[in-house]
Amino acid sequence: MRTACCITWPLMRDFAIVVERCAGRHVPGSTDAVRLFHGRGHAYAGFEDITVDCFGPIVLVACFSDDEAGAAVLAGKLGECLDGVTGVGVQLRAHRRARFSVVAGQIPDELTVTEHGLNFLIRPGRNLNVGLFLDAEPARHWVRQRAQGRRVLNLFAYTCGFSVAALAGGAAHVVNVDMSRSALAWGRQNHLANGHDLRSSYNMPRDVFRAWSRLRQRGPFDLVIVDPPTHQAGSFNAERQYGQVLKRVNALTAPGAWLLACLNSPFLHTDFLPAQAAKWCPGSRFEGYLPASDDFPDRYADRALKMAVFRWSG
Repeated sequence: MRTACCITWPLMRDFAIVVERCAGRHVPGSTDAVRLFHGRGHAYAGFEDITVDCFGPIVLVACFSDDEAGAAVLAGKLGECLDGVTGVGVQLRAHRRARFSVVAGQIPDELTVTEHGLNFLIRPGRNLNVGLFLDAEPARHWVRQRAQGRRVLNLFAYTCGFSVAALAGGAAHVVNVDMSRSALAWGRQNHLANGHDLRSSYNMPRDVFRAWSRLRQRGPFDLVIVDPPTHQAGSFNAERQYGQVLKRVNALTAPGAWLLACLNSPFLHTDFLPAQAAKWCPGSRFEGYLPASDDFPDRYADRALKMAVFRWSG
């Protein structure tokens, strides 16, 4: 679950810079999933509440403030100026319960988009999250490059984006763990959309903290991905529990294994993950952070998605 910050804008804004940025980056006819504008990174003063994503022929404007009218105006302008767009929607995310509306054209309940040639099913209107976190693209690419022949463990798997990348990269087998059966079922559809043999992946619909004994039976693993929510009431708190996950992961890895640890908290900075790994995975070595996607410029790197790479010796 990604965190939202409520901002209030008292006046109608001139969205020319947003429209110009989106028009310059939009590719008519593309099926790719792309962030066209990222105001949340504080790189564009006055638009810190706005993001614009393109999913093939549809465009989604997300507004993290109470400026519902402004978001609708922006969406209308994008519908007018972007060629090949068949639908534009607005997601209002200033409060706990997001609201979605179609501003122009039509938006299907489901559609398939691409990322580096891989297919992903998204659901733009029915969920707070559409099914694919675009800022994690560098991490999926990294997994695909290193998955050949490896036994992969994907914790907090959501819709199995990392699993799709791993199997596309030649992984021997992937185990996906998530407490949401519906998310894993969605992930199964993602695998089918890419022609993957479902026998090469195993979905475990369990709370990660209740899965360790079963995971020991399926390990050891050569590549582990940890991508939890920052905070999910009743199930996970990154600041308090990330270390507990790493402690268990340390006992599940094979010699020479890789760990990709992700964290999307603006309040836990770049020293957090290396410190946790040093304490709970003493045999691992911090290799560094993956660079953020160019689609997500951020004035404060400590507040953006952090993708840390570790490796055990052997």
